[in-house]
Amino acid sequence: MFKFCIAIILPAILVYSCAQQGSPSGGPKDEDPPVVTETVPANYSNFFDAQKIFITFDEYIVLDNVNQELVISPPLAEKPEIKLRKKTIVIEFEEELKSNTTYTFNFGNAIKDLHEGNQLINYEYVFATGEHLDSLSVKGTLKNSFDLSAPEGSVTVMLYDDLRDSVPLIETPLYIGKSRPDGTFAVNNLRQGVYKLFAIKDANYNFLFDQPNEEIAFLDTNLLVSAEFFREIFRQKGILDSLLQVIDTLRVLGDSAVISRDSIDSLMPDLNSVTVDLFMFTEKTEVQYLTDYRREDPRKLELMFNSSLTDSFQYVPIGQDIPNEELFFEVFSAKRDTVNLWIRDSLLYKMDTVG
Repeated sequence: MFKFCIAIILPAILVYSCAQQGSPSGGPKDEDPPVVTETVPANYSNFFDAQKIFITFDEYIVLDNVNQELVISPPLAEKPEIKLRKKTIVIEFEEELKSNTTYTFNFGNAIKDLHEGNQLINYEYVFATGEHLDSLSVKGTLKNSFDLSAPEGSVTVMLYDDLRDSVPLIETPLYIGKSRPDGTFAVNNLRQGVYKLFAIKDANYNFLFDQPNEEIAFLDTNLLVSAEFFREIFRQKGILDSLLQVIDTLRVLGDSAVISRDSIDSLMPDLNSVTVDLFMFTEKTEVQYLTDYRREDPRKLELMFNSSLTDSFQYVPIGQDIPNEELFFEVFSAKRDTVNLWIRDSLLYKMDTVG
């Protein structure tokens, strides 16, 4: 059988039904999410040294897409084993935890009750392997740079203590979080420090910016996360003391206060958080590559590329001494990102295999 290959040189259902079981009709529909009744060890523990975590709820639950929804920060090299035993989630570690580190397990939208599917959104289990629980946060909003809409799907927000610009290409992050459908995000339980901040649409779930089609956003300066730094700024401006005086006055007035304590708290600056806005875009790649190929018509080869082909595009039929122009008739698409190579010789295109 005659074969030839082309080397491309580029510039840099089963349906069934059954009786449905459910609770007797009558009474209001359950619209409440599951409630955590017990955690072992207790949530927000310090000096954590357990091999397993038990999170028990007030009703039977299901875990939906937990491998993608669960965010562990800092990330673990080996994901823990997650099991569901009746009303209890069991988390079993596959590796030794870092010392003096605060870990956050955010379950995203994974936890639902069994019967109604009510979600317990963004439930967090937090512990520290050392004496102190870190409590700082980076919060903000992600938007698409071209129309300021919220990005579709979940975006991974990543913090690094390595301050090199290339860090998302070569290292996994120190802390991670996920965006919500409205584009808002929060990366919680951070220690004080200076960080690089990136967000990517992580196509292969490896916490690296290593795919040419992955969307990215980043802060172009280093990010200082320090509650004391911002307290000092507010002190210097006289804002912090005046707000604290209002709080103290409300404590004295008690129930006679016209303005509730909660409303004042909502107006207080969140001194434990830094808020930023990030804008997503797809970085233009200089690397050109073949994205697909087809031979639906035996008379032609269809080659598709990630970007427009330049005049320097070349291809070499392997094992053939016949010039390209005698073997093929070239037809480029309007955007020059696809080329159809029509085979001139009928003896070639009638063969079973052209490679």
